Amino acid sequence: MHMKSVWNKLQHAPRFKEEIQMWVAEGIITDVQAQELIRRYGLDAPPAWYRQSGWLLRGLGLLIVAAGILLLIAENWQHVPLAVQMMIGLLPLVLSYAVAWREYSMGRVQQAELAMLFATLLVGVNIWLQAQIFHIAAYYPDGILWWIISALPIIVWFQNKILHFLFTFLATIWLGIQFEYEQFSWWAFVVVGVLCYIEHVKPNTWTLVACVALSLWFLIGLMIYEARHFEHASMSHSAVVVMFASCFAMLFLLLFQLIKSRYSEHTALLFEGITTLFMAWLFYIFTFKAPLADLMRSSVLQSPPITVWAMLVMVLLMISSAIKRNKGLLPYVAAYLLIVLVCLLPYLSGKHENNSLYIYELLMNTGFVLFAITIIIIAIVITKRKGAFISGVFFLMTWILGRYVVLVEDYLTTAILFILFGGGIYYLSSWWDKRLGSAHR
Repeated sequence: MHMKSVWNKLQHAPRFKEEIQMWVAEGIITDVQAQELIRRYGLDAPPAWYRQSGWLLRGLGLLIVAAGILLLIAENWQHVPLAVQMMIGLLPLVLSYAVAWREYSMGRVQQAELAMLFATLLVGVNIWLQAQIFHIAAYYPDGILWWIISALPIIVWFQNKILHFLFTFLATIWLGIQFEYEQFSWWAFVVVGVLCYIEHVKPNTWTLVACVALSLWFLIGLMIYEARHFEHASMSHSAVVVMFASCFAMLFLLLFQLIKSRYSEHTALLFEGITTLFMAWLFYIFTFKAPLADLMRSSVLQSPPITVWAMLVMVLLMISSAIKRNKGLLPYVAAYLLIVLVCLLPYLSGKHENNSLYIYELLMNTGFVLFAITIIIIAIVITKRKGAFISGVFFLMTWILGRYVVLVEDYLTTAILFILFGGGIYYLSSWWDKRLGSAHR
């Protein structure tokens, strides 16, 4: 995957061509080898349309002319006949589709894609322009919805990354607008499904970020719909928030295992690192008594929404196969299961008692220490990743600092903890060096 990333960066790169010519001049490679590299990486091919300065200047000139025409129309808009007003919006749209069809039929896919991108944007312009002309009053998020639906076939056909990112972002806005009105459209299943499918077919880091945001908004929208129509208690209760957050993070982490080989190593490590750090942070919060007591009290008040139950079931079904592919996930899965257990036990027992809080607190603290130690052991024995080893040590140090804050006046207990964990970290560091040597320093 790393070599594929390097190839993508060097393909059509003018600077790489200059470097090859320098290699020939210095006698590092022969002319024949240089020509083979130039052919392999397409360095003699003309630059893409968006890198051609002439195209950019012509495009800028046309944009300025178009802006001037729009200003002229705006000045005289009320005096323009209704048919002409309609054609001002519709004619460029029809012409764009015609140009796209013509270019595609002639085999010029890049030009057809550009024309179709322009036409897709004009659809949104026409939705609002025609509504303004005929004074159509409607639920305005529907205008965004129909714009997205009109773009979906184009996105599927051309798989254009710009359109994919733009309309995934627009779909996220569309879902978010509905939160204000506590609405949820069942079209969301189609929209989210198609956009996430395109990400699966043609992976890209930026569109993946947009799809994650879209999926998050989609699930929150489902919860809002449930809260309104099925009389769930307040979604602001900590139990619901914690269950949702932990389920979403773990679900993404498990699903990402299926597709991460399609992304660069840097992207895969970044996404996994952010998600696992979030899980560890969520776990760490409930090693403190106050948030843990609030979580238990909230858990007694209500059942998690159906959406959260569905996410929980999906995670449980995926856990075993995901761990087989990545042993490093084991401590995070265990942390997730412990968080879920602490959320659900008060609900299942139907009571919250102060004497049981001590047991939960002990359980969470013991669990967090074992969580950090397991990360370290797996890093040394299985994954041999220095980053994971350092993460485990960091989590241990964070925990010990938290205990110092909690036990600020209990010097004896704090001293014992510091001595034990200081010695433990020293031992673990020595174990790492003995097992893996200086190559991983």
